[in-house]
Amino acid sequence: FDGVDLDWEFPFTRQGTAADYVNYPLLCEALRLAFDVAGKSDWLITIQASINSYDLAEGYDMMAIATHIDWFNMMSYDIH
Repeated sequence: FDGVDLDWEFPFTRQGTAADYVNYPLLCEALRLAFDVAGKSDWLITIQASINSYDLAEGYDMMAIATHIDWFNMMSYDIH
């Protein structure tokens, strides 16, 4: 075990709420803090995010999330 990969499809835009835009970065921040407190600061946090511009803009505060994770995996398999 070397971390966690979050696959939330998709905050706010798919049966979520507007609060998900703010809550997702808070979840990432809480995970990073928990890993750090546990002495596991080397554990990775990655997320799956839509490559669809609407889902991306409406569902993810990328700047806020980026400060707490190690990388984004962009999902392009369902773009149309």
